[in-house]
Amino acid sequence: MTEAAHSAVHLPKRQFRVGIDIGGTFTDIVATGTDGAIFVKKTSSTPEDYSLGSCRGVQELMQENGIGADEVDVVVHATTMATNAVLEGKGARTGLITTLGFRDVLEFRRVRVPDLYNLDYVKPKPLVPR
Repeated sequence: MTEAAHSAVHLPKRQFRVGIDIGGTFTDIVATGTDGAIFVKKTSSTPEDYSLGSCRGVQELMQENGIGADEVDVVVHATTMATNAVLEGKGARTGLITTLGFRDVLEFRRVRVPDLYNLDYVKPKPLVPR
C-alpha cells in the first residue's frame, strides 16, 4: 500500500456507552468503548440533588480516562431509589382507585408463588392496603 493510500484509510472513531446507577449511598458509573475499553467510577450519591453526583462522576470518569464528549454515543440511567423505598416501606402515603371489579388486582398480583409447593408460604404485604 502506498503512503498516500495508507493515510487515506480511516479507522472508525471509538465511541462509548455510559451507564449510571444511582443508589442511596453511592452512584456507579461505567463506560464501555467500541474498542473494548471498560472504565468504572464510584462516587457518593447526593440526596439533595441526585443529578449533582451523577454529573460529577461522569465528568471525573471522562477526564481520568481521556474520553471526549464527542465520543459518548449513548447514556443510560437507572436507579434503585424507588425499589429501595418500596422494599423499606418508605415513601409517600399512597392510595389506589380502581374501576368496578378490579379492587383485588393488587391482592392477586400475578398469582405466581416463588415456592410453588410450600404450604407455609406467606405473601408479602400489598404495596397499598385495602
